[in-house]
Amino acid sequence: DQLHSNLLVDQIVKELECYCRYKENGCNVRISLSNKQNHEAHCNFRPEKCPYAEKGCSFIGKSGHYF
Repeated sequence: DQLHSNLLVDQIVKELECYCRYKENGCNVRISLSNKQNHEAHCNFRPEKCPYAEKGCSFIGKSGHYF
């Protein structure tokens, strides 16, 4: 019954909560490990290049905070 035991542990780990990786940028979301990747891909606090980067701007700010 090792397989059943491993599946149970896997499910428990996926439901553990942790902070978003962009916590230091201001995001205070606590999220389950199973949803962490999706949240971080759309987090408003993830670093993002300036919309004018192609014109030479090297500023990197928080996503969704430019305008």
